[in-house]
Amino acid sequence: MSTCDCCKQTAQTVDEDGLCFGCELIHQFAYVIEEETDVPSDQAVDIASNLVEYAKSRILQLGVDVGDGGRSFFADVAIGMVRASKGH
Repeated sequence: MSTCDCCKQTAQTVDEDGLCFGCELIHQFAYVIEEETDVPSDQAVDIASNLVEYAKSRILQLGVDVGDGGRSFFADVAIGMVRASKGH
């Protein structure tokens, strides 16, 4: 177990910057929002937090709902990642 340097919550793993999954997403989303819009950084973090909260909730809900331990759901997510990386 590790402690996230941002939210100070205990997590199974943290990234190379010491961030848990949720904080890593928030930081990345906020960076993209700031770079692509005229939104100030504090507002970008608020928007990113809302987006991450929704995304995490859907991932958990759909991962549990499929009943196979989430394998088919995560396979579908991976397909979507491939499409997104090819510009579709």
